[in-house]
Amino acid sequence: MLTKLFFLTLLIFSVSNAQEMSLKKLDERITDLELLTIKNKINFGVELKNIFGHFSVNRHDGDSTTGDGSNLPSKYSSAVGALIYRLKINSELNERVKVYAGAQMVDVYNGDFNTNDYGSENRSTQYHGNDIYLYKAYTNIVLTDRFVFSAGRLPTTYGPPHHIADGQEREGTYPFIAYSVPLDGVALSAKWNNRFTTRTIYSYSKSLADRFSPWESYTLSNPTQVAGSSTILTQMFEFNDEQRGLNFILQGTHFSLGAFEEASTVSYASSSVGYETFYISPSGKKLIKGNLLTAHLELEKPLGLPLISYLSITKSWSESLSNICTTTVLSGSADATASCSPYLVSSNDNKAQGVRLIIGSNYNFTDSLSFGAEYMDASKYSIPVSLYTDNLFNFNYLNGEAYHLYSTKTFYNRALSLRVGYFLFDKNATTNSSQSYVDSNENIQHIYMNLGIRI
Repeated sequence: MLTKLFFLTLLIFSVSNAQEMSLKKLDERITDLELLTIKNKINFGVELKNIFGHFSVNRHDGDSTTGDGSNLPSKYSSAVGALIYRLKINSELNERVKVYAGAQMVDVYNGDFNTNDYGSENRSTQYHGNDIYLYKAYTNIVLTDRFVFSAGRLPTTYGPPHHIADGQEREGTYPFIAYSVPLDGVALSAKWNNRFTTRTIYSYSKSLADRFSPWESYTLSNPTQVAGSSTILTQMFEFNDEQRGLNFILQGTHFSLGAFEEASTVSYASSSVGYETFYISPSGKKLIKGNLLTAHLELEKPLGLPLISYLSITKSWSESLSNICTTTVLSGSADATASCSPYLVSSNDNKAQGVRLIIGSNYNFTDSLSFGAEYMDASKYSIPVSLYTDNLFNFNYLNGEAYHLYSTKTFYNRALSLRVGYFLFDKNATTNSSQSYVDSNENIQHIYMNLGIRI
């Protein structure tokens, strides 16, 4: 009897243990399946670029001062390196809801050893030191087979033809010459057929909003005056014929920028003068308003030739709505030096027009070796909005005439690229301390090497 009871207990224990092991294996399999499902829904990509360049600057202003009044040598040269790291994440909830994000760190080599003038709060520059910065983060919701709604930090950076020089796929949606700066807002895209697409963007910001009490705003230097809001409205029409290698974009943009809060800096003038405090402030609620009309034409393999040719042009109409006032106060003195001038536009009626142009071609000698040439021209009062670029020298942010020659070699199915190039730029305008355009006469030469890897 005891023997039977012993074997019965052993049998029950064995069955229980086997069930426990089966459940454990089943749980492990379910976990593996869940991880596989998540992995299939989330895609990661990494991009790393090292850029090395040398600048040679020759100023022709007749003395050592530039048009903006700063004391700089009439001739100088410098070597600069920069590091760009990007992490890209794409995920999908289902076929109708997808999320796209991109974070980057952009800094000059060892830049934090020389300055602390960085910060992720300044969206007008992509150089944020060691800070990681989201340059895109948005959701796509498929409403119907034709309409897609997007919300978040939209893909308004690194648009065409920015990608062509490195032989990569197009990343940004909107023409680079119109703007290359992160914009938060909403968009509605409509695909009318296989070739024709329209996109509408609305971007809004309440200027100087208090983040702890976002329903409030900071006042300007005049306590009774609250800064105005900023708005950007873009309508884009795109025609893309892949069989003919033709891509054409027509885009209109209206913008209105609100004012900023008064700022001040302290600098050391000289041992005899001491410290000076520099104040800058706007005179009104709005800084500037205007319109941009942009056209981008891209031809792939025209006449059967192994090249890509492109033309981008944008016409701007702008009106300054505020004066930017600067005041300098010396330490230990009640005396102050003040000056005011219109923001950007300094013509008689505070209105101006300008044109920016890019013409280029990229010839593919082989599948992995290409040679490219670009010509750029920007008139004095053209609005510079192409702030984000993978070049050390951002000619699209400056005003003048430029030539660009380069050659690109790719390896490992275009995952690794090496680009060497040369810029020649004649600068004819710059901004002074009041952010108003003034004449300038500078010649800038730049040679560079751009080493990039994408995984």
